[in-house]
This record gives sequence, C-alpha cells and structure tokens, in this order.
Amino acid sequence: MSRRVAAFTVVLALSLVGTLAGPAHPARALTTRSQNIALVPSAIGRINMGGTLPTSIVGRLGVPAGYSPSFTQVLPETIATGGAGVLSGFDTAALVGICDIGDFLSGAHGPNFKTNIESFVTNGGKLIIWDSECTSTNYSNFVYPFTTSNPGAAGAMGTLTDVEENSLSSSIPANDSFVNVVAVSTQVDAVGDANVFVTFNQNWCTDLRALNTLGVNGPVQTYARLGSGLIIYSGLDKDAMSNTSPSFDKASLSGQVHLQRIWLLQLLQPFNPDSLPCGVKVFGLSLMPKTATNPGGSAHTVTAHVTTNASPTPGVTVTFTVTLGPNVGTTGTGVTNASGDATFTYTSNGAAGTDTIEATATLTGTGGVPTPVKDTATKTWIVTDPPITASGVTFNATEGTAFTGTIKSSIGLGILLHEGIGDTIRVSLAAEPQEEVRVAWEIVKSLGLRTRGVTVVACPTCGRLDVDNFVGIVTEIEKRLAHIQEPLHLSIMGCAVNGPGEAHDSQLGITFGRGVGMIFKDGVPMRKVAGEDIVEAFVKETEKLLAEGEAAKSDVRHELVSIT
Repeated sequence: MSRRVAAFTVVLALSLVGTLAGPAHPARALTTRSQNIALVPSAIGRINMGGTLPTSIVGRLGVPAGYSPSFTQVLPETIATGGAGVLSGFDTAALVGICDIGDFLSGAHGPNFKTNIESFVTNGGKLIIWDSECTSTNYSNFVYPFTTSNPGAAGAMGTLTDVEENSLSSSIPANDSFVNVVAVSTQVDAVGDANVFVTFNQNWCTDLRALNTLGVNGPVQTYARLGSGLIIYSGLDKDAMSNTSPSFDKASLSGQVHLQRIWLLQLLQPFNPDSLPCGVKVFGLSLMPKTATNPGGSAHTVTAHVTTNASPTPGVTVTFTVTLGPNVGTTGTGVTNASGDATFTYTSNGAAGTDTIEATATLTGTGGVPTPVKDTATKTWIVTDPPITASGVTFNATEGTAFTGTIKSSIGLGILLHEGIGDTIRVSLAAEPQEEVRVAWEIVKSLGLRTRGVTVVACPTCGRLDVDNFVGIVTEIEKRLAHIQEPLHLSIMGCAVNGPGEAHDSQLGITFGRGVGMIFKDGVPMRKVAGEDIVEAFVKETEKLLAEGEAAKSDVRHELVSIT
C-alpha cells in the first residue's frame, strides 16, 4: 500500500510544475466511478478556507477493494485559456474553493472556462463543486444558475437531513451509501457554515438538506444532469476533512469520517448513466414512478411531488396528460397536499404500447414571477393471452384426414375468425388427437390471434437449392423445436438468393450455400456451419436465444379465442 501512495505523490508533484499541457491519462471513457480526477486547482482549494478533500484513498477503511483513483491538479486559468481538449484525459473535474467562480464564468480569466467545463459534462464527464465557506460566489452565468446563503467561517453547528435515498447518501446503516448525518451535524462545523441553496432552477435535484447558522434551511448537496454527464454540488464546509490517514468507514461514529464519506461517495457515484432518482427537485415537479409495466386494461397511478427550494409545496393544481401512446389524450388534475403530492390514476384502454405521461403546474419563481414546471414518466402496457376457455360461439370442423382436413379446417375456420366471428374452435381430423390441437394452434397463430411456439418460414424446393435433403432438414428442425412455447420466428432458406432477405425479418435464420450453411441472427450473419452439422448448430443457437431471454413477445392485441 505504501508504494502505491508514494507513486501517487510523485504524480501530484510533477503536475505542479507549470501549466497543464495535457495529462498523462487515457482518453475519457464511460465509467461507473471517477478514476481520473482533475482537482481545480487543488484538494485545498483556490482560496484555502481550511480542510482538504482526501486524496489518499487507496486501501483506506470504507473504500471498495481495488478502487484506485488518480488525482491531478489543474489551474482554473489553464481551463479558461485552454482549447477544447484541455480536460480530455479526465472523467471527473472537481472545482474546489473557487470563490471567484463568477469571474471565471464571465471570461475574466480567459474566454473558455465556461465552455470547456460545460462541454466536458455534456460529453459524459462528472463535475463536482465544493465552494466551502465562500461568501461571494456568483453562478449566474453557469449552465444551471443558482444562488446560495453563505454564512462564511462561523465555526457553527447545524442540522443535516438526508432527503433522498440514493447512491450519494442513505440514512440506512446497512446500505453502502450510508452517511451518519447526526454525527456530521453535531461533531463538525460542516453544516452550520454550509452554503445552502436559495434558488428556483428546475434542473437541480436534492440529496441533502441543511439548516445553517443563518437559519436558512435548504438543499446543501444537489445534483443535475447535463447532456450525458452529471453535476454534483456540495456547499458543506470541509474544515474537518484531512488527507492524513483518512477513514471512510461507514461503521464509524465520527462526524469527520462521515463528512469524508460524502466526498468518497461523490467519487464512487456512477455517471453516464447515473441512475439517480431525482425524486425531490430543488424547485419544480417530480413525477413518480418514472417507468412501470402493467397488463393492458389495468389501472396506473402516478404521483407528482411539487417543491419550492426542496420544501413541499401544498395547494398547487397539477394537470396530468397522456401525450403519447395507446391512451393519448387521457387527462386529469390534482391538488398537492401538505406533503406536496398530487396523484393521478387512469385505466388503460387495453391496447399494448407505451404511454408518455406529462405533469404540469405553475409555481411562484424568482421575484414572485409565475413559473411553469413539468416532468414526464412512461408507462408500458403489455397484453397477455387470456386463459383458454370454452365460451360463447363454438365452431366445429370435421373435415377428414390429416391432410385434407387441415386444409378445409384452415379455410372454413380461418374466414370466420378473420371476420371476428366466434371465440372457440374445434378441429376434428381422422388423425391422432394431438394433431388436431396442433392444427388449431397453427390456424390462430397464422391469423395473429395467438403467439406460441416456433414459426418456421421455409422456401419452396426450386432449382436453386444448394443443399440435399432440404425438406428433411426443415422437418427435423421443426421436430426438435416442437417443445418450445416461446413465440419464435425462424427462417430456413435453401439458397443465397432468398436467404438474406428472409433472415432480415427473422430472429434466427439459415441460408444454405454449397456444403455450408450461414446462420443469421436478427438479419446479421453470425457464423458458417458445415452442412452435416447445421441441424445441431441451429437447434443450439435457438436454445441459446431462449436462455438469453431474447425471444420477442408479440404486442398484438389478442382477442379471446379458445381451442378445445
């Protein structure tokens, strides 16, 4: 462990020499944790108000095994004057103690700071902001403007509240993201001296809330999405943080340790995507659940949570509208209760598809100006086959042998079912009873009234066939796959003329050439197989497809048809 820490110290020392010409890190890529972090300008901050963000992380208590991030100091002036790739080697940038952030955002130190920082996030980076004890911050030119109540270095205690259970913080000790907010509130001055949001921007979501020494109670740790990236803001005072043998142990009762855990959890927070719920906006409306799936014809309820500066806002009229999907046009209203919640319940018309539900309201914004707010959620309705029961009108077809009876039953019953007449069919053949059921299933499958088992599309045995015993191969494959209940669309084509086109519309397909067969998946060639091995190979690929859960479900609205 000591050797790894020593190597990290050398990296920091080298990065202090001159301005940054280009970090010796790999290009930024999608990641679930911060690995290459730019400290802007350092872990102490541009203006040292006390404390330091811990960077000696590897192997410490509470740090996941194998997590080994690297940190490099980058001057904010370098970002302000640098080109578009100035942060290309990093996946995370932390702005620390830049109390004159307004000057950088307005271009006073160079024209590119705002553009480079915001482009970095838009393209999938993570931005973390700590402006501990700064009293004159100005974020009016930031992509999502905000203002804070800034008590400065008062050395005061306050009250910290965990507003949202997520991967940045949790009030549940068993969770990996647990933060002991009581310890942080009562043992260190991180909360009393905290910079607390007093803002009306709809893009920020609340994680932690603080009551500072000025009596202002508002969001102190927030997050927002920009493009493919994530922004995290913390106004907590970092005075108590140290880089001397720091601990991040969630079982600790120390306020210092849990304050340091907040920083660690920011680094561990996944991004692009982040999977954070944004259940409590700093200002605005959050619609929950964001996604849900239910059977068609059932009811669905969404809840709009309305907040002003992260406080529940009662008495607000919320309008709910299904703007897209099978239930488009469905609408209703609700009024928020004391918890800031309004609900909307509607019943599906039974059709399959995905609804987009939009909730809108008008809140009192900055300067008392009425401000419209909205949020959306999606609801997926699925239609499943109803139970097969004998009811209503029954049609019986008694038509002869397996061959002629199948043809006559298909014509007679197919016409009636196609016209929507009848809900129960019976096929009678001079054959084994199992064959009657199989024919009945094929009739309703061909009409799109049921989806079950394998559907094989095979070409006619014309002169272009490039394989011997084509009919035997098709018959053998169909027999080997007869046990499958999942709906599957397969194609078996005897030549390269029709094969690729038909395979394009199949989940799996075979196209034969001379002595070989090409297996396609979703229209894309997978591999060649020798002709004598094709049956076994194709059966295994089909079973593999089922195991992966990729068998497509029909989203056709099924009418009730019974088979007896």
